[in-house]
Amino acid sequence: MLEAEVGLGWIGYVAAAVAHGALLAYLIWREHSAWRYDRLQALVLAAIFASLAWAIGGAWDHASGYTASSYAVAGADLLRYSLWLAVLVMLLRPAAGTPGRDRPLADKLGLLAGGLVVLALLALAYRVAHGQYEPDASRPYLLLMLGLPVLGLVLAEQVFRNLGDDLRWLARPVVVGLAAIFAFDVYLYAEAALLG
Repeated sequence: MLEAEVGLGWIGYVAAAVAHGALLAYLIWREHSAWRYDRLQALVLAAIFASLAWAIGGAWDHASGYTASSYAVAGADLLRYSLWLAVLVMLLRPAAGTPGRDRPLADKLGLLAGGLVVLALLALAYRVAHGQYEPDASRPYLLLMLGLPVLGLVLAEQVFRNLGDDLRWLARPVVVGLAAIFAFDVYLYAEAALLG
């Protein structure tokens, strides 16, 4: 790797890969002693693994000059978003028989999240098929990608709002962490869409 290729973006992706890898290793080690299958737990582990793959792919993309790495990072980013949105939708769904919780809202937001992810996947497939390089992203693609973090912020807010008072303190680190990621991505995609 050339010295000029090591920049702040590469360092950030490597730091994200180390952090996600450490979190994934800790959660797997912790849960290995008392393993029980839980869909939410498996989905969270898959989302952390997808975030790790995205961070490794981003570091690879910064270190290489190939177009394929850019497409791989975009695909990993969509996978990461789809899994984190699925985690939030699953957290938003009320348990069976829980009074006072709005299940239709969770279903509608889940359908919206699924629709946005499918549209973004189709847009990425179109870009790969037509050879549109990732940094030369079109404005409609960037606006579509802007919808994912906005929906993520809405879902994080709804999860936090619908939790009971005793569970809010337990969920605060997860909700604040995901909201920070989504807020940064809103800024990133909004600036890219506005300024091209």
